[in-house]
Amino acid sequence: MPLIDSISKLRENTGRWTREVSSGSARGTLLQGIAGKAVNGFENVLREALAYYLDRCELSYASELASDFGNKPLEKLTLGEVVQSFGKLDTKLTRCLQSKFTDAGEVTGTKKLIGKAHKEGLSEITKLRNLLHHDVEKFAKDETTLMENTNRLLSLIQQKLSEPLFQIVIQAGITGSAN
Repeated sequence: MPLIDSISKLRENTGRWTREVSSGSARGTLLQGIAGKAVNGFENVLREALAYYLDRCELSYASELASDFGNKPLEKLTLGEVVQSFGKLDTKLTRCLQSKFTDAGEVTGTKKLIGKAHKEGLSEITKLRNLLHHDVEKFAKDETTLMENTNRLLSLIQQKLSEPLFQIVIQAGITGSAN
């Protein structure tokens, strides 16, 4: 599935899941399932976005990033490793996008593609993901905590999907540039 479709599908799903969680009908393992599907979907979309930007900016994963992760293939990177990769390449990607693709420059303006605030949100998603997958007793300590963490995760994912990192992909797909 093309990245633009993956982004749209994840947006649609997180919107639906947010409504389910807000209605109060989702409880216990259903909430955990929603959180898991949301964060796994986001991890996949973010990994696809990294591949997209590397390709569009003619940067090689092997020479730019692979050694940082024990030469692990890009498709095996964890969410945290993908976030680290974007952080490392932020300046290069921003310069590339602003010089090559006019609509990308309009979206990012003078700001970096990721920047500090965007990276903090990505780091928070990573922390919640790690709690969900590695310390579920803490993520779902009780029903209230589970509800709060699931809502927070869905909210952060929705917020990130509307930021320049993904908007450039959507805009490029609509206008046909950067393809």
